[in-house]
Amino acid sequence: MPRRNSREKILTAALQEFEYHGYSGTSCDLIAKTAGVSKTLLFKYYGSKENVLRTLIDKISADYIEECSFHLQHRKESFEEASGFIFSRMKLRQSTWRFMASSSMIPAIRGLFCDFIELVEEYTRAFLTAYNVGQDRQT
Repeated sequence: MPRRNSREKILTAALQEFEYHGYSGTSCDLIAKTAGVSKTLLFKYYGSKENVLRTLIDKISADYIEECSFHLQHRKESFEEASGFIFSRMKLRQSTWRFMASSSMIPAIRGLFCDFIELVEEYTRAFLTAYNVGQDRQT
């Protein structure tokens, strides 16, 4: 099995299990089983459950940045169309947001979640600014 495919399977399985069982309720054994890989391979690629989560949050962040950046660079559609697309993507990930918010109660994870929220805020502001939304408001 190609390396990239195994890594993706692990991340997909981890997201599924974290969303269903929460961070504390998910074991590396369960992630590996769901991904169809050995626990040894999971540890070879990620080293720990926390590193799997870190990688997952980085990936979710990168996806969000990519989506916002695309719409910021190609402002051919209206604000309503662009924001509708981004917010619909966020709605599709409701369970991911719930999982991340509940995981933020774990001290080792809190910083990751706060960094992610700051990133979302930064790109949301850039997005709104690019479309001149709220420019008439007093700050």
